[in-house]
Amino acid sequence: MAASKKPNIIWMEGLLTHFDAPFPHQHDDPRRLGFDVSRQIVGLYIIEMLLKYALDDSGATYGLNHNLHELFMKLSRQRRRAVERKYVEILNSSAEWAWDVAKSADSLLRYLGKDAITATRYFWEPERTRLSEHASILIMPNTIRHLVYSLFIVLHGYPSKPIVKRYDTTFRSLADSLEQDQKRVSSEVAER
Repeated sequence: MAASKKPNIIWMEGLLTHFDAPFPHQHDDPRRLGFDVSRQIVGLYIIEMLLKYALDDSGATYGLNHNLHELFMKLSRQRRRAVERKYVEILNSSAEWAWDVAKSADSLLRYLGKDAITATRYFWEPERTRLSEHASILIMPNTIRHLVYSLFIVLHGYPSKPIVKRYDTTFRSLADSLEQDQKRVSSEVAER
């Protein structure tokens, strides 16, 4: 039996098309969460595949690893730095602010943890990660999008138009925000 061969990376453009599809309903429609969860799962899978294709091209091995940060760290220092520069460039072109966990590609991948797809699939199970007692991971496909495009452009030579810097992106503390939300919820419960 002949070994199967991984298809050319072009097939991933179909995933990218799905990942970039706009929400087809009103912004406040309750189906929005499910749509964003599915986008995030697809985006995380794209990140994993882009990293694995790049590692294949360089001859690096990774086994059955799904830890996105570990895969990223297997790239050469030069490639990681190039991804970081492109990530910041893309972030500054599209986001006025972001959570502090998304300051860099490295910090975002560290935040996503050892199995980001599973954490996203079961986001309501707080024991899966350290985020809070109410959620295991942030559902943030638009933030993940910055990394997806950085990897496509830097690691796989995808064309991009000149990126215009629109913002000096500022970063808000996710931990402080979650703490404030917890205090607010506790206060509301106490008032009942």
